Amino acid sequence: MARNVEILSQCRILGTNFITMIFVTLGTQRDQFVRFLKAVDELILAYDLKDEFVVQRGHTSFSSEKFRTVDFLSETDFLLTMAQADIIITHAGYGSLFKAIKTGKKIVSMPRLRRYEEIIDDHQLDLLEKLSTEGYIIAAKESLVEIWPKVEQFQPRKYDFKNCIIENLEHYLDSLI
Repeated sequence: MARNVEILSQCRILGTNFITMIFVTLGTQRDQFVRFLKAVDELILAYDLKDEFVVQRGHTSFSSEKFRTVDFLSETDFLLTMAQADIIITHAGYGSLFKAIKTGKKIVSMPRLRRYEEIIDDHQLDLLEKLSTEGYIIAAKESLVEIWPKVEQFQPRKYDFKNCIIENLEHYLDSLI
């Protein structure tokens, strides 16, 4: 995968960036998420997309002629691929979402859902709804095809999360003195 990322970098540096690169990530959870990759397949077919799709599928068993897949990426290659992507489509896992938001890219996210036995509870749905409502991402609860027209005009909110742990710890320590 590192070689593929390197080739993409060279194309972009040389100014031959005529194809959008869309990075799709399912994270590292052991639960299958075939519904998500079928949705990517349906999206490509529905809009006859010619973009390059780079898919990190994790433990999900799925293949398609429409995109290339890799099981896992090193952390360095993962972040580099995110940085080079024009659009990121991700599962609604905390780690993947916040790494994606930090890039400032357009992000579409689909949650793993309990009713499909993709996860033990619907906590990803809660996170997805909050981040979507706040303008950081576009939520795709069931279908990528339905929300895709929103992507072009979407301007994501910049990463502005504040880590309050240090501030709260300082206040607590001050209260003890």
